[in-house]
Amino acid sequence: AARICSSDTERVFFQRESLNSLNHAAHIDKEDPEVMLNLGLENAFQRNLVSAFDNAISYSNMLSGSCAKGWKLLALIVSAQQRLQDAESIVDLALDETERIEQLELLRLKAILEIAQEQPKQAIETYRILLALVQSQIELQAPNSNEDVGSRAFFFF
Repeated sequence: AARICSSDTERVFFQRESLNSLNHAAHIDKEDPEVMLNLGLENAFQRNLVSAFDNAISYSNMLSGSCAKGWKLLALIVSAQQRLQDAESIVDLALDETERIEQLELLRLKAILEIAQEQPKQAIETYRILLALVQSQIELQAPNSNEDVGSRAFFFF
């Protein structure tokens, strides 16, 4: 509701209420990773970056660092703090810790961070790796298909 209302007063009210509700839910069930993820996302949306960072760390710890969503949130929060190299390091660590299918979004984020750091050659290389992963994933899913792999890979982006 906060994201679609037209009045600043309503938006602030709904943002405060959503944060209060999520904090209450996190207090009730301290072991629910989805509540922690949503609390981190809401804090990030409201630019409470320190709280968002703490929530993202808690989420990652609950899942032993195996979920790309937590790593991505953490990297986005750190990049919002203008710590682009740290964000890229987080993505690199996440690439080592996550499964192949989850690496697609992380590689895209890494390329965006490289562009933000004015490293176009590294970004091109990262996009090349991403494209190779997408193509191999498509080939694994439809080995007998006669469809053009390139057109489906383009649709992904």
